[in-house]
Amino acid sequence: MPRSRVYLDHNASAPLLPEARREVERLLDAFGNPSAQHMEGRQLANVIDTARSRVADLSGAARGQVVFTGSASEAITQAIRGGVAGLGVGRLIVSDGEHRAVRAAAELCGVPVVRIGLGRDGRIDLNGLKEHLARGNADDKTLVCVHWVNNETGVVQPIAEICDMVRDSGHLLFVDGVQGAGKLDLSFERSGIHMMAISGHKLGGPVGVGALLVRESCNGAVLIPGGGQEQGR
Repeated sequence: MPRSRVYLDHNASAPLLPEARREVERLLDAFGNPSAQHMEGRQLANVIDTARSRVADLSGAARGQVVFTGSASEAITQAIRGGVAGLGVGRLIVSDGEHRAVRAAAELCGVPVVRIGLGRDGRIDLNGLKEHLARGNADDKTLVCVHWVNNETGVVQPIAEICDMVRDSGHLLFVDGVQGAGKLDLSFERSGIHMMAISGHKLGGPVGVGALLVRESCNGAVLIPGGGQEQGR
């Protein structure tokens, strides 16, 4: 009897779902500028609008809060670099368990980066976070960067508590939501999170598709030079 293979690494990348493959194949022949008023442009605009609505429904966000990117890494970079460039962020707080894309983006911003340790259970040190937030001030905003779910250990961070802490301090919160989106219940609109990155290929979508959810008060964060902001629509 031939041996069957079982793939158990979906948190790294999930196989492409048949319905996603069909949709990609259907759109391979599509062309045109979605900002144009001709038929091809309007058809593509409808495709983008539908995709935006689906991502918004998945994440509990408003349609206008969804910005498409080429990957979660790009969304992460836009959020962190955009926060420093466009939102007056003068300090970053990053947990020791963050994905390397978060750490790399933080280290390239040219502002102080504070590292917060993790407890034995893999969860962020909330007391340490609270202490560091108290040292900041409203004129020099701090951007806290924390993942929702760790991609290797599966540890789920106490996002609701972190949201309350950051909101009470008057600072900003970016969440790497790649591993949690579509698997755990979280409404971006109601959460208090300012920006959150998600990725298609963790959910059975194609590689090279991501999104940055951005609260209206942080719209400037996606307008960084060379940040890969959406073209057309």
